[in-house]
Amino acid sequence: MPLSLPGAGFTASRRKGGMMISHPPEAAGPLVIKGIRNGLAEAYANPFFFLLTALVLRLAVAVFLPPPDDFMYLMEPGRTAANLVSGRGYTFDFYGTRPESPLQAFLPPLHPWLIALAMQFPDPAQLYALFQAFLGTLTVWLVYRLATEMAGRHVGLLVAWSSALYPPHVLLVSQPHSTVLHACCLVGVLLACWWVYKRPTLGQALLAGALVGVFALGRPQIIAFLPIFVFWLWLNRVPSRQSRWGVWRLAAALFFGTLVIVLPWSARNTLLFGRPTFISTNGGVTFWNGNNPFTTGSAHDVYADKLAAYLGVEPTPGLPQVYQHPEPYPFPPEIEGQLQHLSELELDRASYLAGLQYIRQQPMDWLNLEKQKLVSFWWFRPNLGANPLYQENWTALYRVQYVPLLALTIAGMVISVRDWRRYTIIYAVMAFYTFVHLAFNVLTRYRWELELLMLIFAALTLVTVRQWIFIWRRAV
Repeated sequence: MPLSLPGAGFTASRRKGGMMISHPPEAAGPLVIKGIRNGLAEAYANPFFFLLTALVLRLAVAVFLPPPDDFMYLMEPGRTAANLVSGRGYTFDFYGTRPESPLQAFLPPLHPWLIALAMQFPDPAQLYALFQAFLGTLTVWLVYRLATEMAGRHVGLLVAWSSALYPPHVLLVSQPHSTVLHACCLVGVLLACWWVYKRPTLGQALLAGALVGVFALGRPQIIAFLPIFVFWLWLNRVPSRQSRWGVWRLAAALFFGTLVIVLPWSARNTLLFGRPTFISTNGGVTFWNGNNPFTTGSAHDVYADKLAAYLGVEPTPGLPQVYQHPEPYPFPPEIEGQLQHLSELELDRASYLAGLQYIRQQPMDWLNLEKQKLVSFWWFRPNLGANPLYQENWTALYRVQYVPLLALTIAGMVISVRDWRRYTIIYAVMAFYTFVHLAFNVLTRYRWELELLMLIFAALTLVTVRQWIFIWRRAV
């Protein structure tokens, strides 16, 4: 269809019923604009373009903002991977305090395994960043499918583009954290669970269970979510298609699929320690980090005056009121003196008991701490941005974009109540993450795994408001 440009002496024309109809030059402008709009609409609705956008942005970060060469030594998973690659086994010297008896099951293995795999090649830091770029792009596809199947294509497309452009998940590809990996696992598990609901076969349930098992090797707590998922299946069962016993058969397949993946690692730990041991032994340390007299509830962040009072020393001059304590983290005196002598399981148990003792002795202080952790998890923690891995301007950008996301998410959750059975699985995941981290400790990056799900509710809000505006205009 030839088009003209106004003032250029051309005309726009189109063929209708075998006749060529010409438009005056002034009509060409609207036709060009309409063509551009249609082209943009087609590109917006084409998964190729949002996946390409997601991949290009993440690859740019991986190449131009690469992680430091020693990224594997910045955090526990990398140090564990380095030991594994160097032939010292799957071990972790507990913050330099146990060189002769390193811990052998301190961390869940999924993240260290992947880092160890990257370390088999030249420039492992760059390779791992590139891997995270592709993994993040896969996550965009998964959350698009999940949102589309749960809330419709308009919501799915909005979620796809917003997740492709979402700053934290774009920038995180150059960081040595497990957030990109865990976010992909979480969305993948939810999509697999949704498919069990839509196509309730034993094969689908086994696949979903296996994915839960893989995720559990990175986040062991997710095992506790299995009963919630079974309840959601029962809540949404279609009586004509699925009996009560059918739900229990699916549940059995789900648990079996999880067990097949998790059991070998758990058996390895059990053989090592001579008693039943789950996936990792860092639960007690994490529990103490989040439940003690001087913590803010956020990882290694502490109140300077409270820590000084706990240790019976004068506060260090020049320290801020809240700061990130360097490793090793302070432990109760009865544990500090035995760090090199306690067995791995004894250290885990002693740390749990120390945290519980604090809760029993100072219940009101602990309740205030829990309130602070709740605020830190869903708002901003007191020491946000203290980690040197993050740039200060990244923190400012994150604050600006998270506030509207939270507001739109709350509105979307209210709107979704009209179809609450469908969305209960996402409500439950968000509540589950909240309570798990209230029990242990809170970090902003733990919430980043949920923010892709928050985008679903935010998109639901925007799509619903657009529909309301359309209805109002037609009525007027």
